[in-house]
Amino acid sequence: MPSKPCDCVNGEAIDQFEIERKNSTFKALTQADTLKLKMIRRSYERYWQDVNNLLLVAAPQLLDDFKRAKAEQEQRRQEHLAMLARKRKIRERRIQQAIVAATTLIVGDAIAAAILHVIIRL
Repeated sequence: MPSKPCDCVNGEAIDQFEIERKNSTFKALTQADTLKLKMIRRSYERYWQDVNNLLLVAAPQLLDDFKRAKAEQEQRRQEHLAMLARKRKIRERRIQQAIVAATTLIVGDAIAAAILHVIIRL
């Protein structure tokens, strides 16, 4: 019987850890974080290896189905991560465009006010 890892059955702990690390742009990966990540990954791999071994003995056909399902799951996960990256880029680009638009508006207003001030003085 496969031993149940801590929150690692479907890689949630790894995903959560990576998300937390990517969101903290100013913190370097510490040795403790590296060790924690390695332990989570090993636990995750060990669990799926146990499942694989159990299915190999119990039902080889089910093992093939399992491998296909696992590959599909990984493909969906990669697609999801790519979609999140695309959304992040779009959001960053929109923020950048808003900053440029606001700066342009402020500079334009300042120039218009200066021109208006010169015209009124004449």
